[in-house]
Amino acid sequence: MAPRLQASKHDGMVFGSSMGNDSSLTLRGKSLFSDETVAVEFIWNPALTQPLIRWPGCPQGMPLAGLGRLSLRANRCTLVSPGKGPVNPTGVETLALTEHFMAAMILFSSAPIEVICHHGVFPLLDGSADPYLHALRKLGEPYGVVDEHPLECESSFSCRWEWENGYLQAEPSDRFQATYEISREDFESACALESSAQIHSLLAPARTFIFADDFLKIHSAGGLAGADWGMGLVLSGSAAESSRWRGFLAGSPVDNQEHGGKKVLATGLLHPGSYRFPNEPARHKMLDLVGDLALLGLQLPRLRLRLRNAGHLHHHRLLEALIHERAYS
Repeated sequence: MAPRLQASKHDGMVFGSSMGNDSSLTLRGKSLFSDETVAVEFIWNPALTQPLIRWPGCPQGMPLAGLGRLSLRANRCTLVSPGKGPVNPTGVETLALTEHFMAAMILFSSAPIEVICHHGVFPLLDGSADPYLHALRKLGEPYGVVDEHPLECESSFSCRWEWENGYLQAEPSDRFQATYEISREDFESACALESSAQIHSLLAPARTFIFADDFLKIHSAGGLAGADWGMGLVLSGSAAESSRWRGFLAGSPVDNQEHGGKKVLATGLLHPGSYRFPNEPARHKMLDLVGDLALLGLQLPRLRLRLRNAGHLHHHRLLEALIHERAYS
């Protein structure tokens, strides 16, 4: 099957946004799971005392701070469901791809914003939290609302969980801080967050990524049908992986050796654009971590975290431990 990856005109921009009046704003973009266009609407609702979210699986709405108490799963993103059964990424009950939105929303945790995720999937947009942060700033601007310092909560939780080639370590701290490392055969990326005050500048612009072999596996099974170059980065962890990717692109409109005069490296970024930051992949993993932990009541725990080769499943395990700690403290 010929790849659908194309150059996008929307890289780094608010993808398909539709500005309404001062009290509402809609973002539209592709779904992670299909080629369909999905939409999320933000409404400034002074009657609210805290952010509220609605989606087809929860039409009556619920406080955004309560999402972490629902069933969580991981499938290339975070999936939330009010039911107790298996979470279907495309099911009507499921709310999918919450992490980029939540990483931006944690900076507006007390704003009276009603969020309507019309299709149960947040649009991927450019693969970062920047479009969401831009939209929330636009929405709050007429009311004098600007980014807040994220709320933080005390935690005495500590752990060290290890798995093949990775680990997650947590210990109490006076603030939220974290380091994140990604390591493959010929690929390394690392990021350090010293304070949650850095989320908007250090993390929000970092785009999602996928390693080439993971993309090829998912694509061969019919997944990522709507993917294009503007939705994130493609990386390689080895020369062999780069070779497989070039073979996949053979016959594609995208030149498999050059794009826009930029050489494709043997390993690292296999993408027609360039990194926004040298350590953009690790910054994005940190963004995912913040977005997943924001499900803890739109707050971040005062912990010092160290993660290596982790993912949403590990974030969820930490989140569940923190929710249990709060319930019994």
